[in-house]
Amino acid sequence: MTLHDALSILRVRWMTVAIVTLVATLIAVAVAFLTAPQYSASTNIFLATSEVHNPEQAYAATRFAQDRTISYRDVIASESLATRTIARLQLKESPRDLARKVKATSNPDSVVLKLSVTDTSPAAAVNLANALSDDFVRMVKDLETPVDGSAPVARAVVVKSATAAVWVSPDRPKIIVFGVLAGLLLGGVAALLWGYRKQTGAIRGMGLHDDRRQHSDDVATPAVVADADLAEVARADDEPLR
Repeated sequence: MTLHDALSILRVRWMTVAIVTLVATLIAVAVAFLTAPQYSASTNIFLATSEVHNPEQAYAATRFAQDRTISYRDVIASESLATRTIARLQLKESPRDLARKVKATSNPDSVVLKLSVTDTSPAAAVNLANALSDDFVRMVKDLETPVDGSAPVARAVVVKSATAAVWVSPDRPKIIVFGVLAGLLLGGVAALLWGYRKQTGAIRGMGLHDDRRQHSDDVATPAVVADADLAEVARADDEPLR
């Protein structure tokens, strides 16, 4: 199939493309507006170390805090922290379900952790983010305090609390655009396949008709020749002998 053939088929089968695109767009709109919205709220937590008194200790303390930041990302998203928050707020969901809503991120060589909570309720996302941050600060204090009760080696400080949640999903414009593009693609493929099959069937039908006609001509030719021979014999019999 050449490009010219494809364009010709699409011009003829444009209705197929339009119908498939419309159906795909309606499905995308339904998915975009029927999917429960998700909201995210975030806090920033700073990890600090004990006081230092010279540059060498300051560098070592910074590296120590950065290493701790990487380790504490897993702690924030753990069921252990979720269990503390559930017990304190007397929530009904399980630690596993709450932990799945929590995400911790940090930039390379940074000592600031970003704690994010995603929920179907914007108010719940904000409240959970702040509650988990407070419980994380207490957890760090418990983990970093030596057995002898001296000052903690590191401590966490909430430097930015969650005040509002933002819509994160579903991305309705993106879903609808994807539905339109998918409909155009599927509709074009369906139209090309349908048109190609019709075109191929028509060509095969014409070839079969030509074969049958040729076969009829081949059968009729000997009969005509035979009739001509018989007529020649008859004329020869009618002529008087000389």
